[in-house]
Amino acid sequence: MAVEVKVDDKAVIAKYGRLSEALRSRLRADLPTLTLTVKAAVANKLVPGALFRTTTHLLPALSSQMVENRDEIYGRVYINESKFPGVVAATLESGSVPHVITAVNAPFLVFFWERMGHWMRIKSVNHPGFPGRSYMQSTLDEMDGYITAALKRSVMETINR
Repeated sequence: MAVEVKVDDKAVIAKYGRLSEALRSRLRADLPTLTLTVKAAVANKLVPGALFRTTTHLLPALSSQMVENRDEIYGRVYINESKFPGVVAATLESGSVPHVITAVNAPFLVFFWERMGHWMRIKSVNHPGFPGRSYMQSTLDEMDGYITAALKRSVMETINR
């Protein structure tokens, strides 16, 4: 009996069969704290001014949960799409290529352009693209060792009992 622990789709503990009830119980106890720790690290990157000028809507949408079913148990940190558009969160994470933005549901795009110092009212605009500023993946990369060690400790302490 053993477990498969994945970080960024890479197995860090060898894959085996189903989880024992003792290990499931241990993970039920340990995963919420570990998941909240990862969520707090992501939240630190979403504090206004850390990576973005304004994240007042993104930060409140940051959510976490423990998921358990017959085959797996894990913690997840995510942006709740009912509180913040998923496509915008993904674009902030990984960026976008240059593209044209055209008014569709209104006659004009209306926005304040800081460089011009006034409100703009135009049909379309050439967006220069955005390189993205990873807040989720970079947190996972930075915490990889911590997460792996915490999960390994949960597994080993259960096995050694």
